[in-house]
Amino acid sequence: RHHSLVVDALRADPSLYGQLRDERTALGVSLAECIKPGVDCPGHELVKVAGAYAGDGESYERFWPLLGPVVHALHADWKPSGEHPREDLPSKLSNSRIDPTGRCAVYATMEVRRN
Repeated sequence: RHHSLVVDALRADPSLYGQLRDERTALGVSLAECIKPGVDCPGHELVKVAGAYAGDGESYERFWPLLGPVVHALHADWKPSGEHPREDLPSKLSNSRIDPTGRCAVYATMEVRRN
């Protein structure tokens, strides 16, 4: 049994797979490639994973009927018309300790991704 957000979307509307399975982006990305991570890694009922990746930028548009519910489940406040906030001024960076006592926050990480 699989436990992922993409499976939830497919269970909610089983016709999505049939609608999208023959689609490809201009770079040749297929639905099968986008959902392969969720097929290969079924996840766990207590830990919901996305279960899908966009193979290229066009994948979001081409496969939006399936990827949209996944994106909204991961980022409930995100709006398609919105713009990702950017803060690229080095002067805004600080080396202040998040929790000087070290009891609540031992360290922080930053993850950067590129499509």
